[in-house]
Formats: sequence, structure tokens, C-alpha cells
Amino acid sequence: IKNKKCVIVANDATVKAGAYFETSLRKTLRLQEIAIKNNIPIIYLVDSAGVFLPLQNQVFPDEAHFGRIFYNNAKISAKGITQIACVMGPCVAGGAYLPVMCDKYIIVKGGNMFLAGPALVKAAIGQEVDAETLGGARTHSALSGTAGNHCLSSPCRYW
Repeated sequence: IKNKKCVIVANDATVKAGAYFETSLRKTLRLQEIAIKNNIPIIYLVDSAGVFLPLQNQVFPDEAHFGRIFYNNAKISAKGITQIACVMGPCVAGGAYLPVMCDKYIIVKGGNMFLAGPALVKAAIGQEVDAETLGGARTHSALSGTAGNHCLSSPCRYW
């Protein structure tokens, strides 16, 4: 980006809901390793349902699995390597931790981030809430302050 080498990790909600499987986990961890070893910024394009729950036992069991992503986020920050996350669609459950652990967090209009979506909120406590109110771009950029930038369209012209 602008003649600077970067590592880019991308999820795509149109492919298996952007869910993390063991293979996608290995890819993310490998790209984080490359960023660390080469001291280059890492950009996460987030559009993810989080972990694919029926196979979560293959993604959570030990230090070389899903939690390692967040360990690496902290390690990358400690080394002063820039991490940027752009939430461009759904960002649910475990996948919602990654953007908030980055140096810059951009959310695109129509994107949303939460630990549990509107259907689970309704099932758990009976409250009806829409995705935008629960964790949309306006909520995270203007109310909670979690996101540093709110882009009105994708691709974002941030860079």
C-alpha cells in the first residue's frame, strides 16, 4: 500500500459465511508470523462469522489454535508493528475480538461487530434489536468509540 509492503488477511462471508475452519486458522497464523518476522504492517479485512461451531474442537484446543491469533495480536503490538482492521460485513463471536485489538479499526457502513447477533440476543433475553443498533458502524464509531473510522462505502478510501 503506497509502496510499502504489507501482509493482508481477508475473510469472505460469501464463502462458508467467512467462518474459521482449521485451514483458515493456519493461514491467519502464518500471515501473522510473516508480519512479525519481517516487521511489516498487517491488515485484516474482516467479514467473518467466527469459528465454524460444529468443528470448534479442531480450532480451539491448544495454544496453536484460535486463541493464538489474539496472543499474536498482542505480540505484534508490543513490537510496534502496525495492525489495521477493516470490518466490511459481519464480524461475529471470536472474530469480533481481532478488530478491537488492532491499532486502527475501520468499519464500513453495513458492517457490524458483536459477540452474539440479534437472533441470539432474542433467544437469550427476549429483546429484539437490529444488527445496526447492536453493533453497526454508527454504534461502534459514534457511540461506543470502538472503531476509529467509519467509511460510508466499501472499498474504504482510508489509505
